[in-house]
Amino acid sequence: MSLSRLLISLAVLFCLAAPAAAQPGLTVGDTVEGELLAGAGTSAAYRFTARARDILRFELTSTLPDAQLELYNAKGFLINIGYGDGQNGASLVFIVYADGDYTIKVVNYGQGGGSYRLSFAQEAVQPLVPNQPVTVEMRARPLYFMFEGRRDQLFTLSASSGGQMDTRLDVLNPTGSQVAYAYSEVDPVLPRLLVREDGPHTVLLYPPSDDLSGPVTVLLRQIEPLSLDAGPQTITLNRELQTEVLSLNVAPGIRYRMTVTVLGGVGVDLAVFMFQGDRLIARLNATADAMQTAALDFAPRSTGETVITVRDYAVRDGETRLLIAVEPLPRGN
Repeated sequence: MSLSRLLISLAVLFCLAAPAAAQPGLTVGDTVEGELLAGAGTSAAYRFTARARDILRFELTSTLPDAQLELYNAKGFLINIGYGDGQNGASLVFIVYADGDYTIKVVNYGQGGGSYRLSFAQEAVQPLVPNQPVTVEMRARPLYFMFEGRRDQLFTLSASSGGQMDTRLDVLNPTGSQVAYAYSEVDPVLPRLLVREDGPHTVLLYPPSDDLSGPVTVLLRQIEPLSLDAGPQTITLNRELQTEVLSLNVAPGIRYRMTVTVLGGVGVDLAVFMFQGDRLIARLNATADAMQTAALDFAPRSTGETVITVRDYAVRDGETRLLIAVEPLPRGN
C-alpha cells in the first residue's frame, strides 16, 4: 500500500472512531444565539434533561425563512417538529411523558445561511382536582392543566367565562394523543369525558384569536355512568350530548343480549362499543333508516364492570331517544 493511501485510510478510520462533538446543554430560562451556514440540512443541536409532566416551550426567531425545530429522544428518534410560521420563526411545545435526555435542533432547509435565536422556557401547569374549580386569566397562548385519571373514570369538563369568550378545550392522554376536544361559540363543555388509560391527562385551554382576554373558570367534575344493572335505561342524545356512557356488571360463561331501540329521532347513525378494561368485547353499528330495534349477542371473558359508549354520529338538530337494555340469555342459546 502506498504511503498516500495509508494516510487516507488512517484518516478515515480516525473519523469513524472519533466521538461526535459534544452538544451544548440547555436549561430552562436559557436563550442561545447562533449562525447556520447555507445549505439545506445544516443544523445546530442542544441537549437538555426533562422530567415527566413538564411542559416545555421552544421559541425560534431567525433570518432563515426555511428553518424549523426538531425534537429527538435519547435514542436519536425524531418525536416532534416545530414547523416554521412563515415569518422566520417557529415554536414547539413538548409535553414530557418520560424522564430522560432529549435534543432540540434548529434545522435550516433553505439554501441561504443566517442567524437564529432560540429560547427555552417551562410552561406553568395548573393541577385539576375533581369538583375544585380553577380560575385563570385567558391569554393569547394556550393555558395548561393536568389531572390524574384512572381507567373508566367518567368526567364532565367545562370552561366558563360567563358567556364572554369562545374558548376551546383539548384533552391529551398520558402518551400525548388527543382523546377529546370541545369548541363552542361560548364556554365549551365536554359532558362525557371517559378516561381509557391510567396516568396524567393534559388539558389545553386557548382562545381562537389573540385579542381575547379575561377570567375563565375550568371545572373537572367526576360523574357516574348510567347503570344497566338496575334495568334498561332511556337516554337522549343531541348536539350538546352526542355520546352517553353506561355500565354493566357481567360474568363469564353467560351469553348476553343487548338491544338498542330507537324511540325518537331522524337519520340516526349509531355506534355502540363495549369495553372490559382495555379490551373491546362487542360492537354494534346501525342506522335508524334500517331498523327500530337492533340486537347484539356477546359473551364476556371475565367478571367485572363493562363500560358501554353509545354515540349518534348523525345528530345535529333535535334529539335522538334510545332505550338500551341488556339481559342474560337462557343456557343453550
